[in-house]
Amino acid sequence: MRLGTSVFHCHKKSGHGPLDLKNAIMQSCDIYFYEMARRVGYNAIAPMARTLGMGQKFDLPFSTQRYGTVPDPAWKLKKYKHDWTVADSLNASIGQGYVLANPLQLAVMAARIASGRALQPSILASHVHRDSPALAIDSEHLARVRDAMFGVINQGGTGGAAKLLIPGVAIAGKTGTAQVRRITMAERRSGVLKNGQLPFKMRDHALFIGFAPADNPRYALAVVLEHNGHTVRNLDTPMIGRDIMTYMLDRERALKSLAEVEPTWGGDIRARMAATAETYRKAQSAPPAAIATKTDAIVPSDAPAVENATDMANATQEALTAPGATVAEDDSRDRQP
Repeated sequence: MRLGTSVFHCHKKSGHGPLDLKNAIMQSCDIYFYEMARRVGYNAIAPMARTLGMGQKFDLPFSTQRYGTVPDPAWKLKKYKHDWTVADSLNASIGQGYVLANPLQLAVMAARIASGRALQPSILASHVHRDSPALAIDSEHLARVRDAMFGVINQGGTGGAAKLLIPGVAIAGKTGTAQVRRITMAERRSGVLKNGQLPFKMRDHALFIGFAPADNPRYALAVVLEHNGHTVRNLDTPMIGRDIMTYMLDRERALKSLAEVEPTWGGDIRARMAATAETYRKAQSAPPAAIATKTDAIVPSDAPAVENATDMANATQEALTAPGATVAEDDSRDRQP
């Protein structure tokens, strides 16, 4: 999509072609949501995001919540003294730009979409929020979104790896990617680098939200992997979401699945922790690296000249440590009378 001198791209270079809402959600088509934001205006989107829990501070017994940002024109004018632009709307429509969210907010969003109620998270069993009111959203609209989230995983969408292995039980969800770097037009012309080709800190964040069972939800979740970049399938957010939900619904099946995949990670948790500890011990006990000086012509090696110099240095050291030997200030050897 072209906006002035800027071009807004979809993650699929060739595009998705004509799509309805369900298939746009299933295929994560950026262009569809750019266009919807342009048509309806972002002032209709921001309040809905807040209704679903984005940008919200929850009633929890700790003061360390970082409740993110659901931007809008008033917020931008107050914070940056600049007017809102159409480009801001396009970026925010896919969760980019000024939008900030934490994993708990994402999980609450999944729970509210699944239940149709303004559910509140709880940490303490003695302080559970019950009898949550219904959301002020048309139930038919929520049903359409839930159906699309079902399709993301079970009807050829981007989250097929999250499909549950429990017979008769399905999970509904949505994959996501939070871009952390700007892709220039020059890079797009030559070919956008894949996340696996980038330094770790330049890779995209990987996200997944979901709820299950899809037809009668009991659990909702959110998975966020910083700089994961969707690079390794069995370490990506959809499969992690699948394993978490499988554990909640069928613990025995989940542990069996875990045992099958753990060898590809280097063994079970005990083996991996032991390997990590051994690596740490070796790093801490390693001999200090040779320190090169500005007069060194080459890096220290086992060349004959270097070995001869080392032998001479060792002999000198032995002489210095002989009884009665001291070192004078000019590095010459003095022997006490």
